[in-house]
Amino acid sequence: MRLFIKLAVFAIVAYLIFITARPWVKYYIFKNAFVKAIGGSVMTTIPRNIDSAAKDMNIGITYEDDVEVTEYVNKLNYRLEYSESVMYPFGQEVEFDYTISVDRNIKDEKED
Repeated sequence: MRLFIKLAVFAIVAYLIFITARPWVKYYIFKNAFVKAIGGSVMTTIPRNIDSAAKDMNIGITYEDDVEVTEYVNKLNYRLEYSESVMYPFGQEVEFDYTISVDRNIKDEKED
């Protein structure tokens, strides 16, 4: 009987850890895709690549509405802020806020 109780407690704790860790894992996967979309894409395909990555990860953002682009002398800064919420089985909701900021050098691209 003790073993059954220990296994049940372990399963509950493991499930809560999984629920809590899932938004963080999605964030790191999406951050990697966001950085690749900015750094490895032609300027005209960046919006499509970011929207595609967000759709693949089931993150409700769009390039036009949520990505802030700031132009500096020799670089563009792409900044995205979004939040994910986790609903625990006992009714409590926790919201995680994420910020991704990526710089892209535009010095070479403007010379072409």
